[in-house]
Amino acid sequence: MKILVTGSTGFIGSHLVDALVEAGHDVFCAVRNPEKAAGRLPSRAVAIPIVEILAGRFPFSQGDAVLHLAAIRHRWGASYEEYFSANVGLTERLLELSAGRIEQFVYCSSIAVFGWPRKGPIDESNPYAPLNAYEQSRVQCERTVLKWSRSGKINTTILRPSIAYGRRDPTGMLTKLATMIDRGIYATVGTGENRVQLAHVEDVVQGFLRVAGNSRAFGRTYIVTGQSPIRINRLVEMVAKALGKPSPRWRIPRPPAYLAALGLEGCYALGWKVTGCEPIITREKIQVMTTDRHYSIARAQDELGYKPRYDYPTGIDHFIQGLRQDGLLRQE
Repeated sequence: MKILVTGSTGFIGSHLVDALVEAGHDVFCAVRNPEKAAGRLPSRAVAIPIVEILAGRFPFSQGDAVLHLAAIRHRWGASYEEYFSANVGLTERLLELSAGRIEQFVYCSSIAVFGWPRKGPIDESNPYAPLNAYEQSRVQCERTVLKWSRSGKINTTILRPSIAYGRRDPTGMLTKLATMIDRGIYATVGTGENRVQLAHVEDVVQGFLRVAGNSRAFGRTYIVTGQSPIRINRLVEMVAKALGKPSPRWRIPRPPAYLAALGLEGCYALGWKVTGCEPIITREKIQVMTTDRHYSIARAQDELGYKPRYDYPTGIDHFIQGLRQDGLLRQE
């Protein structure tokens, strides 16, 4: 297949490009600057300026696929306008260019479209419940993709990965957690008995490989994550063990942590960047680390044969080794 990948130099996208090239596909990568991207892409992948693609100068053709991963990830300080321009606007334009010309459009969404449901396991039937601009932009992107799918002009598939971890993600949730534990400054907020459900990046990539060119996936949406959730306390223990560090014992009750986050956010709103480029703790980070949630991958298993390869012990060991190799942790 000829496959165009957006977000090809990002965290998930770069791993996906590697896998597609290895599988023998003709891979074209939408990038802002081909010269800068060249050193980050496999030699057999072709870098195409995104401006050329958006101007309609890319030769889309039947039998091909677009795997659209480019987006502004949820990050501190990004505005509503940034999210909707980069996420929704780009998705709409790519669909316009692709309709009637390619076989399949695969959109990488996020479990963030569900917000924070009170009950689980969460599956594809859960309603949208966005709580912030990033989540709203993801919901709008999905609605746009589904509208084009219903038009009959293009086959679409939506993947919703959970929080992913792996190499090449210096600002990811698990990278930040490992760095704080390594430096001895991590403290659990709340009881730590709530659950999260993470996915190794290679398992997320497996999801894309199983839907690309798969007619059974046309018009379908899939959650892609690990096999099971894990409690924060257990996750912290595993990361500390992989680092060769004692498991952190400090705990901060949620109410004072929330007040501290509110105060710190206020400082940043005034331009006082007291803990670096972003607050070390925010109300949303507290939600991530204290809200209990878990997800079902039954649909992906039943329809795609999706099967996560990485359990938490194996995945975390592999992840910590990668961080050290990439120079993001101190060498022992």
